[in-house]
Amino acid sequence: MQDVHTQEDALVAAAPPLGAISAGIGPTYGTSPAAASATRTALQIVEGLESEDGAYPDRLPRRDRALIAKALLTQSAQWGDSGAAICDAIKFRTPDVKWSRQRKEAARLMGLGATDPVRAVASDDHRVTCVGFGRVLPDKAVIFTAPLPEDLNASLAPRRVVITLAWFSPVSPWRSKLSLARLQADIVGAGNLALGAAELLGANEAVLAPPPYFGRRGSVWTGCYEGKRAVAIGPESKMDIRVSCFADAVVETSLRFAIAITFETEAGVPIYAGVAHRLRPREQIRS
Repeated sequence: MQDVHTQEDALVAAAPPLGAISAGIGPTYGTSPAAASATRTALQIVEGLESEDGAYPDRLPRRDRALIAKALLTQSAQWGDSGAAICDAIKFRTPDVKWSRQRKEAARLMGLGATDPVRAVASDDHRVTCVGFGRVLPDKAVIFTAPLPEDLNASLAPRRVVITLAWFSPVSPWRSKLSLARLQADIVGAGNLALGAAELLGANEAVLAPPPYFGRRGSVWTGCYEGKRAVAIGPESKMDIRVSCFADAVVETSLRFAIAITFETEAGVPIYAGVAHRLRPREQIRS
């Protein structure tokens, strides 16, 4: 039997098969290979954004590079079949458990999931990612506007929206709560994030992924919803996303952050060109 490994595996020297003379090579796993893989993908993200036809051909400051790589790595992560199996096991053990609780429990084992380098680095005709940067003061908010894909107007095609924030929080070794600031996003005009995604895009179901509040003790926040509801999306339809900062009283300076917003649908529904044509970076600070 021949060992099989994928191109993405980290390979190391290993004991050769019984009777073989040549040196053996085998895949490995763990935190070190995972860190190496994530670092490589982060470098590919920055390289793509700073390429001649990328979003930032004039190069990003070092801190912004780290922030946007962090946001896009997080956004590309998925649980896959392993996450579904864990949620099924939780449901079997506690039949009346809510979907949000299933995902919260599964997140303790799965974290954010496995990153997908292709999704992290590039869009395609049926998936478009809008990225941006901003600063927000404690107890203030910044509003980002993302154009909605008009090609999904009155369509029953499946669609998904993913909103991700990444920041570096001030810390204090003298407090039990090490991270002193957190950010979260909501959709302007909606009672909550889920309602906003449903009303504006027809994405009315929470995805198999950590709930949005999973990362509130860290320095990433992500919310993901999908659905097949037909909604009206006109040529000027947009999604206003409010990024709010909640911080300890000792934090007085603004926090720099990156935001990534992805719209995705099934292959054959070209939404990229329409969104890219309308995309204009715009932000507004409100009390």
